[in-house]
Amino acid sequence: MGPMRWYIRSVSVLFAAYDEAVRTGRIAIELTPDSPYTCFYLAMSLAAVGLKDEAWGMANMGRKLNDGLPLGEGYFGYVAGVLGHVPEARTAIGELQARRERGYGPALPIAWTYLGLSETASALEWLETALAEHDPFLGSAMVFPAYDAIHDQARFMRLTHELNLPT
Repeated sequence: MGPMRWYIRSVSVLFAAYDEAVRTGRIAIELTPDSPYTCFYLAMSLAAVGLKDEAWGMANMGRKLNDGLPLGEGYFGYVAGVLGHVPEARTAIGELQARRERGYGPALPIAWTYLGLSETASALEWLETALAEHDPFLGSAMVFPAYDAIHDQARFMRLTHELNLPT
């Protein structure tokens, strides 16, 4: 399975087909062991099916491979928060905010981390910042499972309306 085919298959994580995402993710890790995003997608799927220790190991592997890039740090922060690794999630937020103080750093990874921590008000603030900054990854707002916790909130619905996303 080539990297592009894995990417297409990994989209199953976005549609909450977690068992299938875990199965294909484990295959993809064997074929592309140096891809941080493969690790993060698999970590999210593992967390969703309750395999928390394996999810945490995979998230840490992804973080090591990610080399500090903001989107990967956001995925890591989200998984850390979901799994209850609060200090690690807060550290990711601090590092992402510090990046913004030094220059460009996207707001969306900060929002994802707050979602992992179930801090929806802060997540929504950062999502609004991402919208103001025209973050291209906001297009995933209706399919990325991290947003499930806020789908029914008025601020999120306004955001998706501004993005012209179906609700």
